[in-house]
Amino acid sequence: MNQATVKLTDFGTSRLIEDIFVKTIDGAGTFAYIAPEVLHSQTRYLNSDIYSLGVLLYQLLTGKTPHDTYFNVIHNVPFPKPRELNDSITPSMEKVIMKALERNPEIRYQSVTDFRAEFKKAVDEHFKQQQGEKFIPRATLANKQDPLELAILNCKLKKFTLAEKILVTEITNGSTVPEVVLQLAYVYYKTGRLFESLRKIEEIERTTIEDTRQESFTTAVKSLKAKIFLAMKKYEEALHLYEELHQKEPKNLNYRYKLAVCYGVCGQGEKTIQLLEQLNQETQGIWVVVKKLGQAYEQKKDYERARAYFKYALKLRPDDEYVKQRLTTYDYYL
Repeated sequence: MNQATVKLTDFGTSRLIEDIFVKTIDGAGTFAYIAPEVLHSQTRYLNSDIYSLGVLLYQLLTGKTPHDTYFNVIHNVPFPKPRELNDSITPSMEKVIMKALERNPEIRYQSVTDFRAEFKKAVDEHFKQQQGEKFIPRATLANKQDPLELAILNCKLKKFTLAEKILVTEITNGSTVPEVVLQLAYVYYKTGRLFESLRKIEEIERTTIEDTRQESFTTAVKSLKAKIFLAMKKYEEALHLYEELHQKEPKNLNYRYKLAVCYGVCGQGEKTIQLLEQLNQETQGIWVVVKKLGQAYEQKKDYERARAYFKYALKLRPDDEYVKQRLTTYDYYL
């Protein structure tokens, strides 16, 4: 009989990226597995996944996750050490788990190789020392949601009115949690209250954010402000922010696409085409990119290439009336 290979993937760190670049949506309870430095960020780090492995190992051996709500994750609410929940866990195994769960990524395991080596030693010791009845943890999922997590879930369901009520209630009751205020600003943005969204962003008290999350939180704020400026048609302000975001995360498809759009409306067509061509080569068949390339070449007066991209866009989405109209015009004149 051949040996089966088991692989674990997707620790819930995928983020919803607006518009065409959509990844999986965080489901209920997956916040428990997200490393603190990954919150609000679309960048992935190796030892962020090691943190997620630590959470999984903690859950497998105790039946619970260290944190069960978004609030608990961002505020690092104290949780029991593994041996407090399951005394059959050896001290060495507990040490491995707690190091994987280190809040500071610089203290956490830096490589899977190191993590695996220490884990294997702990497993060997566990089986040598284990005596008496084995502890069989009950499979549990976090079934409670804090207000912030509930508001985020309602946003994903496009229930913005309900999300706003939850967040406003929290703030009225004295909450100054930066994530609560930022989420409310996002709700205002999604419901077209752009100036109110900007004002809410300015109210965020960032001094309460721990150092580990400062960078990712700042990125989240810049990303939201860039969207707002783009919606307000303040293209220069949006351009500067997307340049910063793109420089920080050059592989982020969403930032590159939005930067290309900003270059286009700011009269820098060559930069628009350069970015869009790169995107099209790396992620072929994305309708919005292909269509935008047709518009960019049309703006450049390169009508043959514009026509070619519009034809490609129509194949990807045959019901696009704008593209149909452009192709009708080209068929007539060319």
